[in-house]
Amino acid sequence: MSQGEVAYVTQYLTHLAQLPLVYPDHHAPYKHCLRPKNTKKPLALDATPTSAAPIALTFKPMKSALAPVTLSDIAADTTLVGDLKITVLRALEIDPVTHSARFLLKGKVLADDKFLREYPAAVSGATVNVMVSDAVPGEGALKPEAAAAKEEGEGEKQEVEVEKVEEATKAVVTLADLAKDAKFWAEIRGVIDANVDRLGVEGGLTSASKVLVAFKAALEQAASK
Repeated sequence: MSQGEVAYVTQYLTHLAQLPLVYPDHHAPYKHCLRPKNTKKPLALDATPTSAAPIALTFKPMKSALAPVTLSDIAADTTLVGDLKITVLRALEIDPVTHSARFLLKGKVLADDKFLREYPAAVSGATVNVMVSDAVPGEGALKPEAAAAKEEGEGEKQEVEVEKVEEATKAVVTLADLAKDAKFWAEIRGVIDANVDRLGVEGGLTSASKVLVAFKAALEQAASK
């Protein structure tokens, strides 16, 4: 094939490649010619807690004479960094209302609104550097409103628990218990003795059964008043 023929074929094929494809109305593509649907989905972090085992982390204060503290049984799936800061500050005997904390793990700052499990480096045995600083009033790790609400909630919870304990310790008196109580029967006998003359003599009742029936009616009448 001559150079002229090669140039002609190349020009012709290039022209064909630039033309749009036009199909007739009755055209139906073969199944093997169809492009498969894109099944790839964007990766997203599932916020649903899993059942991962609790972890233990060591928190080391930076530029401070305070000794590091280690917290165990931390549920990385459900523990927010912001809530953990409050726990750590209290473990360091620092008021979370007047102080704020900054967590650094492997050089990365941990955000308050993130769960621990969102940080791959947050594994059991890891050390978290803690930068403690004085906070502007109302801007500490624990807001005053939240602290007051938490204390109020804990107080109410303690009151409810005390009430439950008191109710549980109360003796449940049944008829079977009363039947064995000599004091109870002594009180019953005293009431009967005090009223038997009035019910028996004045009422014309001579048998014990009739006296008890009349006595029962008198008690029901007194209770209805």
